[in-house]
Amino acid sequence: MPYATVAEFRTSSKLTAAGLDSQIQLCLEAASAAIDGFCNRPDGFVATVPTARAFASAGRDYVACDECVAVSLVEEYDGTWRAVGTGDWIAFSGDIDAPLYQPPYSAVMRVGGPFPAGPLARVRITAQWGASESVPPMVKTACLAQATKWFKRFEGAFSTALATNNLGRKAFVQALDPDVEFMLVSARLIRPSL
Repeated sequence: MPYATVAEFRTSSKLTAAGLDSQIQLCLEAASAAIDGFCNRPDGFVATVPTARAFASAGRDYVACDECVAVSLVEEYDGTWRAVGTGDWIAFSGDIDAPLYQPPYSAVMRVGGPFPAGPLARVRITAQWGASESVPPMVKTACLAQATKWFKRFEGAFSTALATNNLGRKAFVQALDPDVEFMLVSARLIRPSL
């Protein structure tokens, strides 16, 4: 799902020409996917319906997981799946030694003992995967800016360079516009790669 709508694109670019909505939608979807890739967010920024994912357990009192905004169920496996009581786990982000109890969460801590250990040990977490419950404003702005750039390149038949007598040659060699990259970096929206 793109981070901005066709109506928002039309408003921000002051575009009034009819019959271009499918082209605009393509640019918005491509820009959203490129932003997710640049920011290392395979689940995107916006959380969806809860789904279960399993993670390896190493017998520690926490297990790292993908970013999520809400955790509804934690189960552990050492031969059979068992639900962990809601008072026996806490979702957190940051470091285990100085946890932050606010979304997006990136780990689940076991209260009163470690998660199972062993080659088959797993922890299954049912959560809303993603970094936010709604599109962060900087992500929406970056999406609109990048989609506008690509929309304009559609008009130039996606040539790799455009030239004018007044401005000379202008080359497009990057996936994301440098201004869009700057917005995402300065807003600290890039997730570290481990």
